[in-house]
Amino acid sequence: MSTIRAVVFDLFGTLVPKWSAAHAAARNASIARDLGVSADAFEQVWQSTFSDRECGRLASVSDAIRSMLPQLGVEASEAQLQAGADRSLALHRRRIVPRDDVAPTLSALQQREISIGLLSNISAPGPDVFRSLSIAAHFRSVIFSSEVGVEKPAPTIYEKSIAELGVPAENCLFVGDGGSRELTGARRAGMRAVLIRVDSEIEQEGWLEDAAEWRGPTISSIREVLEHV
Repeated sequence: MSTIRAVVFDLFGTLVPKWSAAHAAARNASIARDLGVSADAFEQVWQSTFSDRECGRLASVSDAIRSMLPQLGVEASEAQLQAGADRSLALHRRRIVPRDDVAPTLSALQQREISIGLLSNISAPGPDVFRSLSIAAHFRSVIFSSEVGVEKPAPTIYEKSIAELGVPAENCLFVGDGGSRELTGARRAGMRAVLIRVDSEIEQEGWLEDAAEWRGPTISSIREVLEHV
């Protein structure tokens, strides 16, 4: 077995609890009310912008809402656009909260001289919220899809992470909840992979193809990563 010299983490469902579709829908309904359109209409158009938001082609929430206005058949003031951005920022701040065992686990990895990376499919304002956290200081490489223009499981996003860490792929361990075929992508890039499956969040695994099919190593808490390095 190769010696692990770096660990790369996913964000949602891994270092922080899974993204809540219900909370996101409530935010979208609030923005829809501000614009004077139905929640269903807003949600449908919002979802159509998903890839553009995740890959940074729509660099902010304001840009995303502005791009939707023709399809929604409404106009919006800069104040309304900013209000939508503020609602999204508030939601990200509530949802990007590290699990209790994350900070001590990251510290333990550093004590073992293991480099730490983050690889997340996420749109604005998520990257700024993550970088405001105290745990951000532990990471040698932080890669967000919206900043590099490509999403997991594209090979290039793993290659970038491996290059920034300066560790051969076979000496890297990827840890994630299986969204976006991220575990498959990590293995194809030559990394080892571990699935994190948190019992209280299993009901959301309908979104996660890799988690449903996974037959590899599995952990139920971040601290268990220490048993795989």
